[in-house]
Amino acid sequence: EVIDKLLIVDECHHFNKVEALKALPKFFNLRMGLSATPFNRFDKENEKLFLLEYFKKEVFEYTLDDAIKDKFLTPYNYHVVPVTLDDEEINELNEITKNIAIAIDNYNDELRNILSGKRTRLLASAKDKLNQLENLIKENRRDYALAYCGAAQEEDLNEDDGSKIRIIEKVTKIFTDNNWQVGRITAGETMKDRVKIIKDLEDKVKNVIVSIKVLDEGIDIPCCQTAYILSSSKDDKQFIQRRGRVLRRHDASGKKLADIYDFAIISNDSSLSNAMKTLIDEEFYRINQFAKSALNKNEIFNTYKEELEGYEWFRWYKRRLKRGRRACR
Repeated sequence: EVIDKLLIVDECHHFNKVEALKALPKFFNLRMGLSATPFNRFDKENEKLFLLEYFKKEVFEYTLDDAIKDKFLTPYNYHVVPVTLDDEEINELNEITKNIAIAIDNYNDELRNILSGKRTRLLASAKDKLNQLENLIKENRRDYALAYCGAAQEEDLNEDDGSKIRIIEKVTKIFTDNNWQVGRITAGETMKDRVKIIKDLEDKVKNVIVSIKVLDEGIDIPCCQTAYILSSSKDDKQFIQRRGRVLRRHDASGKKLADIYDFAIISNDSSLSNAMKTLIDEEFYRINQFAKSALNKNEIFNTYKEELEGYEWFRWYKRRLKRGRRACR
C-alpha cells in the first residue's frame, strides 16, 4: 500500500535557489509551498523560477486586493514622503555605481556585493530622511506604530567611546526627543524581550517599535496601524512583507485603517546622472506597487502622473476613468 506524504513549506520563497532546493526531501509526493512573494521581479525577469522544479506549478493566488475586499486585511492609505540627496551623497552614489559597473565587467561578484551593500547603506542613511521623519512626527504622536530603518552606520562618532552611530540610534533619538515612547527590536534582543516590547506596544506603554530587518517576516504585530518605511531594498519581497506587518486586523484596538509612510528618494531635476535616474526609477517601482492597492490611489496617481504613466496598472486606471467620464455624459 502506497502512503501519501504531504510537505507544507511556509515562506517557501527562501528556497528559490538551486542549492536551497536540495535541502527539501524528495520522498514527499504531495507538496505545498506558501508565500506572499514566491518570486520577485528579478526572478521573473531572469526566469529563475527554481521553486517550480520542486512544487511544479502555482495552483492558487489570493491577491492583496482580494484579502482587503474580503476583510481579512485592513485597508490602507499610502503616503509618499519625498526625500532628496545632498551633493555629497549624490557624488558618493555616482562613484559607487561606477565601481559596481567595473566590478560587473570584470566578473568580480565579491566586490560587486560589497559595493552594493555600501550603496544600500548610503541610501539608508540619507540625511534628509531623518529631517523628514522629524517634520512628520513632530506634534503628531501616534500609538501602534512601526519604523523600519536601514542597517547603516553614520560617520558621526559617539562622544563616549568613539564608535560610529547606527541609524537606528538616530531614529530612536528623533522619536524620543519628540516625546514618543520607543521600543527597539533588533537581532540583539531575546525572544522574551521582543514579546515584552510587542505587548508594550499593544498596551500603549510604547508608541512605536523601531527595527531594522527582524520584523520583515515571522513576527506578527496585528495592532500596528502606522508604518514609517525609512529604508527599502530593491527586492520587492522585502517591502511587500513590510506592508503586510501593518495590514493585519486587530479588532481589540478598533483598527479600521492603516497608514504607510514611505520615505522615497525622488527628484524633478532633468539633469540627473544615470545613477540617480536609475535610483529614482527603482523608487517609483515601489511607489507603484504600494499605491495601486491603497485607498488614496487617486491622490498618488494625480501627484505622480508622469512618473507612473508607464506602469500597466496606471494605464488600466486611466482607461477606467475614461469609461467613467463617458458614462456620466
